[in-house]
Amino acid sequence: MSRSSEFIWAAEETLRKFGRPMSARQIYSAARDAGLFSDSLQGKTPEQTMKSKLSTHILRHGDLSKFVRTAPGRFYLRELALHDEIYEAPRWGPPPTQEIVTVFPRDAIGGELSFQGLALDYEDLYVSLFKSGICAGLPRTQAELTEDYKQVIAYVLVRRGSNFLAYRRGVYNRTADMLRGADCIGFGGHVSEDDHSLLSTDDAGILEAASRELSEELKLPEADLERLKRHEGLRVAGIINDDSSSVGRRHLAVVIEYQVSDDPSWDSPVRGEESITKLRWVGPDAELNLDDFEYWSQLCFRALAPELVRVLPSLKVRRRAPFRPPHVLCVIGQIGSGKTEVAQALNRLGYQAINSGEVVAQLLKRPHVKPSTRLEFQAAAHSFIASPGGPERLAMAISARADELGADRVLVDGIRQPATLAHLRSLRGRRRVPLLYVAAAPDTARGGATGQYLLFELAGEHYAFDVVRAKEVLEDVSITPLPTKAPFLSGVINLRGSIIPIIDLRTKFEISGRGGRGSVIVIEIGDKDRQAIVGALVDSVKGVTRFGPDELEAPPKFGMRVDSALIKAIAKRDELFITVLDSDRLFSEKELSQVAAVESGPAAAEALAKARPKAEGEA
Repeated sequence: MSRSSEFIWAAEETLRKFGRPMSARQIYSAARDAGLFSDSLQGKTPEQTMKSKLSTHILRHGDLSKFVRTAPGRFYLRELALHDEIYEAPRWGPPPTQEIVTVFPRDAIGGELSFQGLALDYEDLYVSLFKSGICAGLPRTQAELTEDYKQVIAYVLVRRGSNFLAYRRGVYNRTADMLRGADCIGFGGHVSEDDHSLLSTDDAGILEAASRELSEELKLPEADLERLKRHEGLRVAGIINDDSSSVGRRHLAVVIEYQVSDDPSWDSPVRGEESITKLRWVGPDAELNLDDFEYWSQLCFRALAPELVRVLPSLKVRRRAPFRPPHVLCVIGQIGSGKTEVAQALNRLGYQAINSGEVVAQLLKRPHVKPSTRLEFQAAAHSFIASPGGPERLAMAISARADELGADRVLVDGIRQPATLAHLRSLRGRRRVPLLYVAAAPDTARGGATGQYLLFELAGEHYAFDVVRAKEVLEDVSITPLPTKAPFLSGVINLRGSIIPIIDLRTKFEISGRGGRGSVIVIEIGDKDRQAIVGALVDSVKGVTRFGPDELEAPPKFGMRVDSALIKAIAKRDELFITVLDSDRLFSEKELSQVAAVESGPAAAEALAKARPKAEGEA
């Protein structure tokens, strides 16, 4: 066992034995008295070594660390700590700056910032933001305290033909927080009042900021210094809007490409700041794993150089033993991380699923989330879990449900509080409760212009849904008819205990004929305020594909078989035209209400009960 591993192991054993938060000195002394250290352990200040090892483990592993702080200098095990006990230590960093940064009010341009990710069709937004006079200066220390304003970042990609200049950013610097301590291809930082001049009235100083930042962060050849003074070689490539985190919500990045000169010194680029490390070119010949790069770099790679992206879903197992059956697997992750899709995939592979939201609904003695009551239910669930004994009651109910299922492999989807997990592990005793943490890039999880799509055929024409909204595909489904005034509703199916309304897309789109009609796509429809899960009846499913931005066009206003208001884009693939449907707008408010009435009404359950084959001897 390495010296570092010895301290970590001893700390875990000691904290588990005493069952309370302890200082590093207390942990070391107790572990030493228990004989947990080897005779070869040396050092004048082992207490400080213990503190350093625990602090480094928390910093490096974040929410996946087995340790947490409960106060300055006091440590505990994450699985035993209650949520309100966890203390977030302030990060060490540079002193505050007096910089005046360029900002604009979030609500100044309406819904133009409703997208997530990198927009390549940025021209109209660029004019609205930087040529309309809405930008102003604000002290950076003040801007970091509010989400009412967006701070403007110049995010510069240095290119040499098809290659990108990549590096790793250190932590002691004043660049945007999301660019620190990770592999990047974007140089730059805030656009400030110093970047404004008589020559920058039409871009709020963005190109000047890009030139300045490159000159500071890299030791540029003389030829490039002269070019940047004239803004030569700089090209705006797009705009990044990232609402997936509080840091992202406070910033907006203008992505700028800089094609370097032909100076041979670019063969070995030289850094200009100490925080720039591991400077190198990446391109078609490099082994590139997208997960090694920070999120904004991932956006740029996927949109501007998809041919370089060779990334597949990855899996890292930190401890194998807890995954041996029998076990209760807790699937966790941030909102929009893809955990629900992972849980559904595991369900298809034989896991018996427990949805914590449904368990909470039973404890509250009210229906689970329906489109019309989503916000009300979430508020009630939050109040329940925040109440004294709430996490413990939820853990007891989940454990009881797992016992009822009696399966070797059970998964729990939706646990959000460490306290609930700790109580569940305590209740299960020696029975294993492993964790599966799921993470996906926010724009990928939400779908988008560079995302993947599920293709299907209807009446000889090709259509697509965002693959993120498509939950699964069912073949040879027996649909139970249902009397309804909505002609597009064909009936319902029972999908693992859930009532799923079936939508006949031919009827919805007023297409005559009957076609093959052999597949049902289970899909989420509606916007964030009103959603439903339905099954879309189609002729056949063709598979999943990815469309690049050059393959997508805005739909024409006339001449389409489907109302253009329901279409997100038209995709071109060879000689094939594919209509990409907008699942957020596919149904009107009235139609969503009709779907909700079918899903929650007694008629559907009665129809399914009548259609169920009777067992032998059943009356």
